[in-house]
Amino acid sequence: MLCVLVYSKNGAVKDMFSSLHRLRIIGLLLAILVLASLVTLLIFRHPPSPPQSTTANYSLQTVTYCSPENVPQLMDIYTPTNASSNAPLPVVEMVHGGAWQSGSKATINTIDPVPEVPETILGLLAQGFVVTSINYRLAPQDQFPANIEDVKCSIRYLRAHAAQYHIDPHRIGLMGSSAGGHLVVLLLMHLLRQVHRPTLPKRPIRTRLF
Repeated sequence: MLCVLVYSKNGAVKDMFSSLHRLRIIGLLLAILVLASLVTLLIFRHPPSPPQSTTANYSLQTVTYCSPENVPQLMDIYTPTNASSNAPLPVVEMVHGGAWQSGSKATINTIDPVPEVPETILGLLAQGFVVTSINYRLAPQDQFPANIEDVKCSIRYLRAHAAQYHIDPHRIGLMGSSAGGHLVVLLLMHLLRQVHRPTLPKRPIRTRLF
């Protein structure tokens, strides 16, 4: 309880507050109590449980998706084993980085400097996505556009073998790290040229995407 008194020169005690002032003080006290309660809850509440790690059950097989110049290019296919539906599964393909000169499909589990990618891939598997990871021809031994041609070939392979791998050929996405992300963007731009060709500069397109 807050009480403020003022003493006059003659020693008389006068109440400083009118009824209106008293109501204001009461309101202020209530506001302080509510604020103190909120602060107490924030300080002494139970800490949130740490996030659960993402787990996924899957099978892995490695296949040759194309052989340019008689050099096999390999693809890892991660298939969830606990899919909740018998419908064909969507696919996300991972294109590794490495400055177009190094790296491999195996770096899907040790991607640097974006270590969250493996966790994302496990999350996709847990949600019922098939995940693929590919090798592709590297510089300087193989010059551009060899790398992007291999990525295109991998998509054609998945579509041609959709029934074998129980995947939906109309729901194939791609993701990439570093140089792999660049190749994914190139693939998208090529596709946009196919779809919106009349609105873009008329230049010859060397190959079709799919």
